[in-house]
Amino acid sequence: MIRDFMFRVISGERGGAVSAARAGLIPVSWIYGSVVKLRNVLYDSGFLFSRRAPVPVISVGNLSVGGTGKTPAAAMIAKMLASMGRKPGIASRGYGSAGGCLNDENLMLSEALRGIPLAQDADRHATVVALAGRCGADCAVLDDGFQHRRLRRDLDVLVIDAASSEHSLRMLPAGSMREPMESVARASLVIVAHADWAGSDAVEMLKERIRGFGFGGPVLTSAVAATGVLGPGGRSPAWFSDRRIHLVSGIGNPGYFRRTAEGLNAVITGESIFPDHHAYSAAEIARVSDLASFESADAVLATSKDWVKIRDLVPDRPPPFNAIEIEMNILDGRDTLIEKLKAVFTGEDQPVKTFR
Repeated sequence: MIRDFMFRVISGERGGAVSAARAGLIPVSWIYGSVVKLRNVLYDSGFLFSRRAPVPVISVGNLSVGGTGKTPAAAMIAKMLASMGRKPGIASRGYGSAGGCLNDENLMLSEALRGIPLAQDADRHATVVALAGRCGADCAVLDDGFQHRRLRRDLDVLVIDAASSEHSLRMLPAGSMREPMESVARASLVIVAHADWAGSDAVEMLKERIRGFGFGGPVLTSAVAATGVLGPGGRSPAWFSDRRIHLVSGIGNPGYFRRTAEGLNAVITGESIFPDHHAYSAAEIARVSDLASFESADAVLATSKDWVKIRDLVPDRPPPFNAIEIEMNILDGRDTLIEKLKAVFTGEDQPVKTFR
């Protein structure tokens, strides 16, 4: 309940207790923002240093918490590198993992990117060393790495959500920002996510805002697309058109999952929303199944991130459970991204960094 309430606070929801809580947290946000700015100054001045990895590092990250599309972006870039003949590995912190097991996002990535090794650890330098040494990776994609300045990167890809509200752009905990917008100047290139949902006018305004904070590199636009279906039935995304669907998710921004389902022309009968990285129980999934049955749903639809945790808990009764697979596609600037990735290995056209 507390995590759900805090998500409503940082996401910019208005009204009642949510607005009151956000107003009360603004002084805390000022303190947090000051600490973040001081840390960045220490790195930019060379007082704090970054460690070089044994292979080139491509960082994919964001400025905010939850649901911007950084993990699909990391998967897309890893596939691009593999198609270029490179041997990428994915390095991740593994937030929410337990007992040394892969967390939900990394389980999803390991199944979606078969043949691409993955390592998770809070010490991101150690994960890259492991990928290079034990797995033979010749480069590493750092998932959620923008704030991890202790590891030097050769390309900094920043993903910014086109649909962010002005309220969510406040610093944590009154908003969703882990760093102020001015940190965008540190990136090598920016990918504007969910550009198709936001509309061209909103995207252009965001681009101007990004430029206004001193970013002079390329700004790309992207969208997510449903590419496959996990679970029984041998279904394709087209099967869900006009079907009655109950949604279940435990992700950073469940609203985006709903938008994806709506894009399939599904009839959404209800939603079961859990906290991000939620550890599901069999009883919880049984209740979801009961609710979907009561709604006469044709299927329960989950995210692929949740599927890796619930597939062994699904009751053997209708309605069936499925999950949707998504991929990020670059709408504008794909060739620019490919050239930037190639330049990582040639040393050409790389921005001058303050790391040492």
